[in-house]
This record gives sequence, C-alpha cells and structure tokens, in this order.
Amino acid sequence: DSTALLITHTRNTILHICSHPLQLPKVLHVPTIAQNLLSVSSLCKTNPISIEFFSDYFLVKDQKTRVLLLK
Repeated sequence: DSTALLITHTRNTILHICSHPLQLPKVLHVPTIAQNLLSVSSLCKTNPISIEFFSDYFLVKDQKTRVLLLK
C-alpha cells in the first residue's frame, strides 16, 4: 500500500543453520514488521548456493558440488 516503514538500523550477519555459515549482508531492522523476511535472491548472490522450493519443504545446495546443505 506504499506505506513507508522506519528502518532503525542495518547490519551484516551470519546464519549458522547448516555446515556452511550463510552470509546475510545489509539486514534491515524494521521494528513494526512482526515477521522476519528474507531475500532469497540476495542470499543466493552473496553465498555460493542454490535453493529449490517444493510444496512443503525447500533444499539449500552448494552451487558447485550440488551437495545438500539444508532441508
């Protein structure tokens, strides 16, 4: 609806959710948003991974080796 949201700060962080920590650059903190949002495009551009989506799960794979990192 084009409503502006206040971004209180930004920072880089790391997700330690698999054997390879995933870099997340320029994470925005917006206190008025109740849910966490993630840019899949940014995640894949920053890390050498690919993500495959299915109806009830997703896979994160190493882009070069295709080894499964996270389900």
